[in-house]
Amino acid sequence: MGILHAVVVDDAATAADAILLAFDWRENVDVDLLRRDIGRTITVLRAHGRIDSAMFRQLLAVLSDHGIGVPGDLAAALRTLASIEESAAVHLRRRALMAARGAQ
Repeated sequence: MGILHAVVVDDAATAADAILLAFDWRENVDVDLLRRDIGRTITVLRAHGRIDSAMFRQLLAVLSDHGIGVPGDLAAALRTLASIEESAAVHLRRRALMAARGAQ
């Protein structure tokens, strides 16, 4: 099970395990605390209801706080995806507004 899938199904333990398998981390990482922090973050993100750059910053901050190194290329890719999502959402709102004006 991948990291994103674990986040989607609200499985903090699996998400933490997948993160530890995927990234470099210090030997003294408190895995139980990492799982709790990831679980808390997943809960907040699920309540937020959408993917955005703030969500990725929050998740990356949790990993950084625990000494887990996320490769810069991956972090940049996640931020780019979130940015694209935000731009697409704005575009869709504008398009819906224009369509509504045209229907009048």
